[in-house]
Amino acid sequence: MDNSDPKQHLWIPSEEVVEVPKKPIKITEDRGLDHTEHGSKLSHGLVEIMSAYDKLKSGDSLSEEDIMVFKLVLPEGETIAGQQKFIEAEGMKINAVKDSRHAIVTSSKSMFERLRGRVGTYKDHNKLKGYQYIDGFEIYTAEEKQASSLRHYLEQQKDALTIDIQMMFIPHLDQGTQSKAVIKLTEKIQQAEGRLQREPYQLSDGTAVVRALVPMSSINSFANDQAIYRIEQTGFFKIMTPSALNPFNSLLNIDPNVDVESLPVVAVLDTGVEFPQDLEPLVPIHWEAPNCSGFRNYHGTSVASKVIFSHIGLQLTNEYLVPRAKVIDCKIYSQDNNSQDAMIERIREAVENFAPLTKIFNLSSNIDRPIDGDELSILGYELDVLMSKYKIKFIISAGNHDLVTSCSSLEEILEDDDIRIAEPADSMLGITVGSIVGAYHEPSISKVNDIAPYSRIGPGFAGFYKPDLVAYGATQYSDKKVPPDPYAIVLGLDGGFLADCGTSYTAPIVAGDLAELTTVVSDNDIVLAQALL
Repeated sequence: MDNSDPKQHLWIPSEEVVEVPKKPIKITEDRGLDHTEHGSKLSHGLVEIMSAYDKLKSGDSLSEEDIMVFKLVLPEGETIAGQQKFIEAEGMKINAVKDSRHAIVTSSKSMFERLRGRVGTYKDHNKLKGYQYIDGFEIYTAEEKQASSLRHYLEQQKDALTIDIQMMFIPHLDQGTQSKAVIKLTEKIQQAEGRLQREPYQLSDGTAVVRALVPMSSINSFANDQAIYRIEQTGFFKIMTPSALNPFNSLLNIDPNVDVESLPVVAVLDTGVEFPQDLEPLVPIHWEAPNCSGFRNYHGTSVASKVIFSHIGLQLTNEYLVPRAKVIDCKIYSQDNNSQDAMIERIREAVENFAPLTKIFNLSSNIDRPIDGDELSILGYELDVLMSKYKIKFIISAGNHDLVTSCSSLEEILEDDDIRIAEPADSMLGITVGSIVGAYHEPSISKVNDIAPYSRIGPGFAGFYKPDLVAYGATQYSDKKVPPDPYAIVLGLDGGFLADCGTSYTAPIVAGDLAELTTVVSDNDIVLAQALL
């Protein structure tokens, strides 16, 4: 062929060519299962789900809705993410992933019948082989929905008449369906002679939560409701008091060589920050959540001092203090109402206001009980949603315990079930921080580099590795006294210093470390934020 004279009518201009990427077709590998036996197992699970639905639907909040709720289980080695396309193609919506192999799913009633038919086709004819990657369909039981701490409380407090609970709805329900279910559930609460503790509220992804005081005997009835995903006893964040209050005054002058305007910013969600006048440039914004005014506590100031100066005790012999960050003071504690639901709303409002200014939010607050283990707490869930939605990072204290007062050795403490991390340290996406001892003290059962005698440890929910990090902190004696050392010293109210301990003070060490790696926020941005607030 003579290529010296190309035929123009056979050429296609490049601008008319559309590149189509090659997408290899996935060929389902045969797992070697007996399709009749395995299909029968799947069919039996669907029959049980339908039977349970028929028994409960008369009093169910979703009884009049075109929806079925059940649990899907995958074999070992498979993941919900890996099988998502097949699951959704078979008419199931993934509402909540409980772990890599277990998910809560929903389908319409017609799609559920279609599902039963297709499983039958797999069983009888060895077709639709994607079903070999489904290990089972199961009822989402009332017991699974109840936090283990709630079940334990119910067993231990048999004489109690009522209990304050929070009921979280199935995530990602259609909003119209959810709204009607909320109304029906509130009616159900009234019929059980319970009462709402507040108006129903929503998490940041739109999932509804109802807080109510209900008879203990009614818990199973609520847990059996299809609309409910999780029930937990309402927790409260306690107001902190210093372990050792030994104020002493020192000159508090910022190093004049530090350009304060160029420092990165961390939001401190706590009891409020009150710095002496000379240090006020390091706290350019003070913000209070609704109903949090008129309350004064040292904790937020002490936490902020750790964010800004790291181990401030190491600087007290210097002429000047060298800051590494500024803080936005987000006061989220009130004198009389620090329940989980109240804190969720305050934390969310702080994030909505200040996510444009910082990506690091320090939360040195915990419920005073260990996590359940296999279920993510409502607040842990909310923090994960906020982090995904606003592209921020929460630095969270692992929580503290008092086992040092009753245990004679660190080994004894580490063997106690009560040492596990406390909500909201179970957040998957947050950075949970524990404490190790930074200085030697003979009476301490924890030596240098040991886990601090008050620090909670992992694992997190479903075996997640927690805490993510540890930092040096103070130690604590069996009488709860805190020996002063450079890692124990924090800034208190009215310009004084005190010795205190807790993972509250190691989380901000990490928050400040991360801040030094982030984008600097200018004073102009802060002035604009102040004007908007």
